[in-house]
Amino acid sequence: MNAEIVCRTVELAEYTEQWRRLAQTPLQSPEWLLNWWDAYSSPVATLNTLTVCSPSGQLLGLAPLYFRDSWGMGRTLRFLGSGEACSDFQSILCVPGYETPVAAAISQALIDSSGDGGWGICEFEGVGTHDPVLGQVVKNLQTAGYSLDTKQLESTWRVDLQGDWDQVVGRMCKSMRRQTRSLLKQFDGSEALKLTWSDSPTEFAQAFETLQDLHQQRWEQAGKEGCFASSRFSKFTKAACQALHAKRQCSIATLVADQTPVASSLLLHGAQGNYVYQTGRDPNFPTQRYGTMLNALLLREMQHRQFQFVDFLRGNEVYKDRLGAVPSECVRIRVVAPRILPRLRYGAWMLGSRLRRNALALSDPANLDTPPAPSFPKREQAE
Repeated sequence: MNAEIVCRTVELAEYTEQWRRLAQTPLQSPEWLLNWWDAYSSPVATLNTLTVCSPSGQLLGLAPLYFRDSWGMGRTLRFLGSGEACSDFQSILCVPGYETPVAAAISQALIDSSGDGGWGICEFEGVGTHDPVLGQVVKNLQTAGYSLDTKQLESTWRVDLQGDWDQVVGRMCKSMRRQTRSLLKQFDGSEALKLTWSDSPTEFAQAFETLQDLHQQRWEQAGKEGCFASSRFSKFTKAACQALHAKRQCSIATLVADQTPVASSLLLHGAQGNYVYQTGRDPNFPTQRYGTMLNALLLREMQHRQFQFVDFLRGNEVYKDRLGAVPSECVRIRVVAPRILPRLRYGAWMLGSRLRRNALALSDPANLDTPPAPSFPKREQAE
């Protein structure tokens, strides 16, 4: 069993239906990753997706990868969806039961493509620590003499919705239990508060504009750039979410107070649970806790629809722990090819990165004790 390299989107499109069946989350789907490639591809990037098929042509495994060339790192192999899009849970997709042969085929293809002129560094960003196929591929590469550099990232956070609603609330911290019950009582007893969902394509387009506006308002008032300040991110997110909405895998919930949108959440729907990818909140209502109210409404609604979980994705914001969410480890793995040039380049790049961090710390003593905040505020949600 061998892996084949697909370098053109028109060829990759032939696998769309089978790819969709292998994807375990919307973030792994062709709608998400191909729209990411459409927005983020560049002259220094080359599609390099690996496919493993049976003799009859069935897609057994798929590694959605691409090359990126840079002066500092050389040729780097990454997952589609990497970078500012923060596409968590990327993986090597596989038909259950074929993990071992697919991992072996992908490993050999990576080894074969890492010679002179091939990739020098392979970066797997935002992956879980218990991924069976990716874990086996990394182990195979390490056995073959490739170096590994693993960095702990912020966790992903998941709220368990199993059991009845009282059990879901019971897993929250004490103050959040009290606040959740109070806010839901306020919502249920008010005619001025409404929760709307984007059902039709027109409603979705309008809700997306509202979400984008609320998100940017909040971050601009805080003196920072929101995600949608990036034209590429805006283009990608809108196209990917519209495509998923057409498949009933994406929706936007908007909390309205006195006919004014005050908070919004973009959800991606999987077979068993939901993923909160982006949020927005009107910063002119700091005391009403509309963000917390919307979270409570979403959890109650998804539990009523019999979903098993709501995942708030990567980021160690305090509200996730207070909601009773359980963290899962998330890492970035870099594999360095056993050639002199990639190892020298990576060593020099790491040294330069360390020197830049030290210079930043020396320029502001506060940075000696407090790590710098992420420059791209992707999914934080204040109450």
